[in-house]
Amino acid sequence: IAQAQLQNAQIYYSQGNYSKALESCLIALRDFQKQNREGNITDAYNLIGLIYSEQKKYPQAEIYLQKAYQLAKKNQDKVLYGIINHLGILYASQKKYEQALEYYNQAIKRDRQVKDSLGLSITLNN
Repeated sequence: IAQAQLQNAQIYYSQGNYSKALESCLIALRDFQKQNREGNITDAYNLIGLIYSEQKKYPQAEIYLQKAYQLAKKNQDKVLYGIINHLGILYASQKKYEQALEYYNQAIKRDRQVKDSLGLSITLNN
C-alpha cells in the first residue's frame, strides 16, 4: 500500500496537484517508517522536499531534502546525486548561491568520475 501511495504522490506531483501529492506522500512515509524501509523513506523525503520547493515553502523543502540527502549518503543510495542536484536548485532559487554551488560541485565531480555526460550536462545547465 505504501508503494502505491508513493506512486500516486509522484503522479499528483507531475500533474501539479501538490496538496494531493503531499497527502499521499506523507501516508507512504509513515508506512515506510513503520516498516523501516530506508530506501523508500529516502524517496519519500525527496519527493516531499520537491513538493514544498514547488510551493515555494523553502524552509520545509530544505528540511526534507536534507533528510533525504543524509539517509541516501548513509546508505550510498543511487538517488544521492539527484538529491544533491535538487538541493543545488533549492538554494539557487533562494539566491543562496554559495550553498547551491557547493552541491552543484559535488554533482559535477560525481558525473565526471562515472563519466555521466547526461548528468553532467543537466547539472551544468542548472
